[in-house]
Amino acid sequence: MTLQLGDTAPDFTAETTEGELSFYEWLGNQNRGFTTLKSYLRVTPQPSR
Repeated sequence: MTLQLGDTAPDFTAETTEGELSFYEWLGNQNRGFTTLKSYLRVTPQPSR
């Protein structure tokens, strides 16, 4: 799924070290109407030859 600037992100849940987290519930608990989502790819170094 690709999101563009201004799009509404879909709700999702994730298991965390503090239990299950719902994105929309977490966002509502932050007392702000916006947030920034960032995604990072995990880069695994290749073994040297």
